[in-house]
Amino acid sequence: MMKKNSNFNILNLTMLDFSALLLIIAFFAIRDIPIFLYGTQAFFLINILLSKKDKKINIKFLLSWMVMIFWVVLSFLWATSTNNALKFLREIGQCAIVCILLSVYCKDKESIKKMLKFISIAMAIMIIYLFIKTPLSEWNKIYNYTDNVADDAGRLGYTIGVHPNSMGSLCVITFCIWLYIFKTEKNKFSFIWMFLSVALLLFSKSRGAILQLLVMFFLFWILEENDFIKNIKKIILIVVISVIAVYSILNVPFLYNLIGFRFEGILGIFNSNSTKVDASTTGRTKLMLVGLKMFLESPVLGVGAGNYANIAYYEYDIWKEVYSHCNYIEILANLGCVGFIIYYYPRIFCVLELLKKRKCLESDEKYEYVFLLSFCITNFFAEITKITYSNEPTQIIYTISFGMLCYLLKRKKDSSRRDNNEK
Repeated sequence: MMKKNSNFNILNLTMLDFSALLLIIAFFAIRDIPIFLYGTQAFFLINILLSKKDKKINIKFLLSWMVMIFWVVLSFLWATSTNNALKFLREIGQCAIVCILLSVYCKDKESIKKMLKFISIAMAIMIIYLFIKTPLSEWNKIYNYTDNVADDAGRLGYTIGVHPNSMGSLCVITFCIWLYIFKTEKNKFSFIWMFLSVALLLFSKSRGAILQLLVMFFLFWILEENDFIKNIKKIILIVVISVIAVYSILNVPFLYNLIGFRFEGILGIFNSNSTKVDASTTGRTKLMLVGLKMFLESPVLGVGAGNYANIAYYEYDIWKEVYSHCNYIEILANLGCVGFIIYYYPRIFCVLELLKKRKCLESDEKYEYVFLLSFCITNFFAEITKITYSNEPTQIIYTISFGMLCYLLKRKKDSSRRDNNEK
């Protein structure tokens, strides 16, 4: 049985730990207050510089971001819109700075455990903050809004400065991080936060996030077991639960009013006689097809950082300057094959290496590993319908995952060195 984690005590945090906690709260929970968002970054940077912690940055992680930034800047040479390219650079540059700083912090088992604990605290604060900032009239408006599936109106998130789709993704993180807390600490209050995260996810009306939650939960459930027979039984149960969930969403009035009417548009794609394919679904499809055309016209270099939206609007008759709604296509269209490889190689490498290191885990590392790996794998699927290159929470969790991989590699290397010395 997993021992309860009693090592964490917020009163025992160092100033560096506390600054990391504030940074996580800023990006995961209270990002609509700019002075807090940028102030916490400065506070964390100061504490990193003043701390006695080993400040050596993993060269591979640093290079992965630096090469990405270099390629983005280089793409200004062939970008049509410099303003759009600068916006892209600011977005990915913000992620790079935060992740590079956090990589200095996430170097060992204790800091990784603390970071995941910080995220759980931040997600609880996010929920409380959301309830404080969202008036009752807004909840009623969201529940009763079923007019236009393609419109972002009538969806939860804007009251705390978050797009509804991003709100849905935060709810997925909330559910799974508190599932992790329950598994490691046997904290029954975890179920309250998990329940609230699902409720808020429904009010965000994010179809992609609901599918993301199902996939991540099931991956979490399967990865915690090594037993083949048990996992087969779980997969069968997963299929049954999925069928029940889809049926409930489409047939239970409360669920249908919140999210079911939005799912009908997706299901209509598979029925040539259906008239329920919504403008959101057809619009996303058009955006992706336009992105593929751009990529095929400039497969190596792309059209320039952030220029997909500009070219789609002026040359392909897209209704406004908007991103492609697919991270793969967004990177391919903007930065070509070169940028795609630069961006995705470190992430794929991290996941594949983590999969290989399962046997190297100690008993108290299991659920950190399961949470991080299930998130990374799920995100590969989620990026078919969302943009994550500029999403700080996503990139922060990738950074923690890379930190865990580096820690496991270092421990294995140290163990091999000791064995050689003993011989």
